[in-house]
Amino acid sequence: MEASFLLFQVPKYDYSLKKQYESNKKIYCIDNGLSSRVAFRFSQDSGRLLENMVFIELRRRGYQVYFHKKMKECDFVCLQHNKIISVIQVCEFLTPENYAREKEGLLEAMDTYHLSEGSILTRGESDIILLQAPERSIQVVNIIDWLL
Repeated sequence: MEASFLLFQVPKYDYSLKKQYESNKKIYCIDNGLSSRVAFRFSQDSGRLLENMVFIELRRRGYQVYFHKKMKECDFVCLQHNKIISVIQVCEFLTPENYAREKEGLLEAMDTYHLSEGSILTRGESDIILLQAPERSIQVVNIIDWLL
């Protein structure tokens, strides 16, 4: 299915290619409709579909896409010309229940790859979260604005 571009495997980012190859991978589908139709689910899982849509758009924009996982997880590490240029978290809505998880995963990835900015894509309102460290911020961006 990967050879026919129906599914994509996304490895955990690591500077070692061997570790990337051996690590667990995330799977994304070329089409949310196809994924919804053939996958077995207990719920609509709209957050996962939103993440899948972001992955397809990142690929369309020409990025090499990975995910980050050490103590926390960040959904996307985006490379262009073999240089990490952004880290992105995706969640349907940023709520008090998931705020810490999304922020901490993004901050860990920003620290690991020495980035001053990260993004959280959501269906909610856009915002900027200024961090205590100078020149560091998290942009909360409405998915519609990001797609345009």
